[in-house]
Order: sequence, then C-alpha cells, then structure tokens
Amino acid sequence: LSLMFTRRHSHKHQGFCSSLEDTLMLVSKVAVAMVEKIRGTNLTFPDDAWIVHDLVLMWMDEREAVSNIGDAWIHLDGYARCLFDQVFDFLRYTPLLRYAQPCGAVVQTVHMEEYQRAFRALDLRSLGIKYTGLLLSEMGFLEVDQEFIEVARAQLESDHAHLLAADPGAGSQNWCLFRFQVTAFVQGQWVEAVELEGIRVRSCGGDPVALTLLDAPFESHLLAVKLSNDRLNHRKRDAEFRALAHVAGVLRRLFPDADSLMSERIWWGKNVNGWLQIYVTEVPCLSCLGAMFQFAKRFPHVDLRVSYPGSD
Repeated sequence: LSLMFTRRHSHKHQGFCSSLEDTLMLVSKVAVAMVEKIRGTNLTFPDDAWIVHDLVLMWMDEREAVSNIGDAWIHLDGYARCLFDQVFDFLRYTPLLRYAQPCGAVVQTVHMEEYQRAFRALDLRSLGIKYTGLLLSEMGFLEVDQEFIEVARAQLESDHAHLLAADPGAGSQNWCLFRFQVTAFVQGQWVEAVELEGIRVRSCGGDPVALTLLDAPFESHLLAVKLSNDRLNHRKRDAEFRALAHVAGVLRRLFPDADSLMSERIWWGKNVNGWLQIYVTEVPCLSCLGAMFQFAKRFPHVDLRVSYPGSD
C-alpha cells in the first residue's frame, strides 16, 4: 500500500498525504492484484494473502468490501477460508491433539514429531484477524469479557508508549497481559493459585518479566513450532506462549506429589479447575494457536479465553 501511495503521489506531491477515497481505492487495487496472483501459479504465498485480507478489513467492513471490491473480495475471503479449514482440520486430527489426554499422561514421541513436521508443511504464519477469531471461537477460546479486554488494552497501550519513549526500537515487540485463578484438591485439601492483577510480558529476549516466569513442566509437552520464514525457532519467546507455559508451571506446583501420581498413571491435569485470560497486542501466530489447543487438552477444566485487537 505504501508503494502504491508513493507511485501515485511521486509526480504530484511530496509525502504520503491522501484522502480516504484515495486510500480505499488503493486498498481495493491491492486486493484485486492479490487475487490475480492467487489465480496464477506459484505467484504468491499464503501469508501474502491473509496480510492483504487483513489490510482490507482494517479499512472497511465486509459489506463495504463486497461493494467496493466485488468478486475479488469474495475470492480473497474464500481463499482465506480455505486456509482456515486446513488449519482447523490439522488441529482437530493431528495425533498429538486428537489423542491427547490430561497432563500426566504419556505422550508418544512420534506424535510430537509428526505434529512439528506437519505444522511446518502448512507453510503459514497466521490466519489473520477474521479467521483467527473464528478459530478461537470454534475452539471455545474466544474472550467474551469486554471489561477485561478494555482494561488490558489500555494498560498495554500505556506500557508500550512508555517503553517506546525510552527504546524506539521496541515497537515491533508483541505484548501480552494474562491473569488466572485455579484450584485443585491435593492430598485431602483444596489449594489455589491466583493472579488477578495481571502479568504483563513481551515477546523479546531481554524482557525482565520473562525471566521471572516459570517454564512449562516437561509432562505438559507444550510445543512451539518454527514457522515459515523463521530463521530459528524462537516461538517459545512469544508473549502468549510464555503466558501458557507459566500457568502450566504454576499448575504443576499445586501438586507436590505429581511424580508419584504419574508413576501410578494418574493424570493430575484433569484435577485442576479454573480460568486463564490472555490479551495479546497482535493476532496470535499459528504456533501459539497450536499451543493454546495443547494447553486446553492438558488442562481440560481450565477455561482458556484469548483476545487481541479486532477479536471483539
């Protein structure tokens, strides 16, 4: 879109100022150009398609998209829906998740390896704003607490502004605020872990808060997967993955006899009840969506709710 602004105004004006009408026209042209590439052979990548799909939804609602872009929007949205169907089917039927049992159960190494191999074969980083929300809704993970969303958004926007003032290079970091309340009946008594104020963490190696968080216990088998164009697998640093891992670690600490329980084939993960809310400043990537599905399988009675800008 920036390139099109540059080309359009290079002979008329200096800078990138334009009217809303010009912007909507250029957004429509970008969408039409993307559909032409989709209809071709090996002219684009799935990640390019959902990025353009998101671009359209940032500037117009779907009814306006149909009116302004016409059949090209319908084709682009249908393509994004096909990506959604592929990912949803994968998460439902991959053996690691299809046969998953609560935390403490044995996990087949071959299932973990197949999960990572098949995930990489999707060659996709995200589903974008609309279809990530649909996926979370289908999984039962979509946040409905608007008060929490507004409080979390305001807090993270404030924190972000303060950090950028000190470190302008931190603008690309993803932020997450999460809170939880969980209980378990352990050795004849009820135990509880509560964090209601919320923990704020960033997706970077130098975040001091991240150093205070717990790692996921081995038996939770939370996997972060390298995505398309990732040079290294750094998805364990993603803010929402850190939230899931920390809470899994907190749950493990509720069971001092967890090792004994597992030796007796007792799945301690099913004996935890409660909730976990996560607000993240960007649309969760596929690796983190998979980790959310894993978490829900390992702790089936912990109600997981996730939100991000545009999910509501």
